Amino acid sequence: MDSAMVDVGAGGTAPTLRADLSHEVRRLFRSPWDDLVAIGVNAVLVVVLWFLLPQAWKDWLFSLQGPVAFALVLESWMLADVPATNMIGKDVETMVPALADPLRLRRLLRAKSIALAVLVGIPCAIVSLVIGFYDEIPTRGLFVALVLLALPFGTATIAAWLGILFPYRPLPLRWRWEHRRPWRETVRWGALLTVPYVWVPLVSGVLLVPAILVGLAVGRDEDGLMTGAATVAATAVACALSVVAFPIGLRVSVRLAAARRDRIRARLADPAPDPVP
Repeated sequence: MDSAMVDVGAGGTAPTLRADLSHEVRRLFRSPWDDLVAIGVNAVLVVVLWFLLPQAWKDWLFSLQGPVAFALVLESWMLADVPATNMIGKDVETMVPALADPLRLRRLLRAKSIALAVLVGIPCAIVSLVIGFYDEIPTRGLFVALVLLALPFGTATIAAWLGILFPYRPLPLRWRWEHRRPWRETVRWGALLTVPYVWVPLVSGVLLVPAILVGLAVGRDEDGLMTGAATVAATAVACALSVVAFPIGLRVSVRLAAARRDRIRARLADPAPDPVP
């Protein structure tokens, strides 16, 4: 069936990356579209908080400031939810059987990371370009857009570690409320909904900080901003780090999943034979 990828294709060969991506895109754009809703809600939340919060609160909530920084914050928050941080738990029927096959699991995680990176990176890059042209800093907007296209690939594979270490099965809020005791499980679930808003920006920051430091070291103008050459250098380093982080993140994810296979299966076992709709 389409909702659960088989381990071999019709010709007896392992599914290709193209087939895995095709399956993942169909899943993303199939009812109930919960991943798309999560990403969209986070995007709206960033817009509301960025433009409506008092400046003091905004400075406290968002470490990055400035016009083009909005696109970076937008991308981090769009990734900071279940689609990126709970890849196995969000697709139990496909992912749990793959736990027994590390190669298959890596392929599936790779497809999910790529689909998510493209889904988030392209609109955020467009936002950066629009802001750059609107504020008459098109070159800066362009270079930030390039970073935003590359950054989600590394961020997504590392963000997935959270859901492997602390997996949970998404269930209707009504079911969660009716089964709110024991409180420890409810608190755990609530924490795993909020921690990504710290975890994902932290991962993005780790990938970005070396690039920023390189750019500042190359040169700054009279206003303390990076020169053109420095911006090029910082962009190249940021993109390179994300490219390197992508396979490393996948490799660590597979090893973590292998070490915690039984715990993940137990955590993601269906707790309700007849889930509340």
